[in-house]
Amino acid sequence: MMRGLLLMAAMSGCALDEGGLGPIIVNGDASHDVTTLPDAAADVVYDTGSDAGVDYTAQCLATCPSAGGTCGPGGTCVFDCSLYQACSGKITCPSGIPCHVVCTDDIDCSGSSSCAIDCANGSCDHPIACGGSSCTVACGDGSCHDDVACNAASCTIGCSGYNACSGQVTTTASASTICCSGSSSCGRQVSCTGSTCKAYCKPANNTCNGGVSCNASACNLDASTCP
Repeated sequence: MMRGLLLMAAMSGCALDEGGLGPIIVNGDASHDVTTLPDAAADVVYDTGSDAGVDYTAQCLATCPSAGGTCGPGGTCVFDCSLYQACSGKITCPSGIPCHVVCTDDIDCSGSSSCAIDCANGSCDHPIACGGSSCTVACGDGSCHDDVACNAASCTIGCSGYNACSGQVTTTASASTICCSGSSSCGRQVSCTGSTCKAYCKPANNTCNGGVSCNASACNLDASTCP
């Protein structure tokens, strides 16, 4: 079957020329229109980064403290940089275990079994890279200024803050959800490959000015599902 396109808009007001939405390119073809279709997709939910049913405590105790983190429930390596000068330099999550990072700048959890990154207002100014079975990135006001790259099996990237995710957002996951709901969020190109990609650009919020390039088998655009 030909690789399909499913572009889903919230209401008839979600036209391509509204809200600053850039070009939509699907498998190299920029001629597609947004089609209004019913959808019952749930809101984005961010997990903790811990793999369900697996206890990584032993591995965490052996590798996490030396990397500058602490071991949380289930053996998740936690870097809580929300306090003043709590973290310095680049955060590199140990390989093979879940990782949870809160408020820092340069983050690499590409070797983790799963990863959750919480970038509160004005944080995470440097590139973010994550991998593993799943990765969630949540970006608040003025955060995630540089590129966000996810090569996990499942990627969920939420740009809910004002001017969040001003760098490129790229995923190569089998299943991706990219939610650009904050005002002026996702200023550069959003691109994704894999089986399914849901790149939600909220109309009237001046989102996705760099456009969306989807080379997944199924591509969905529906701002109504953003938190």
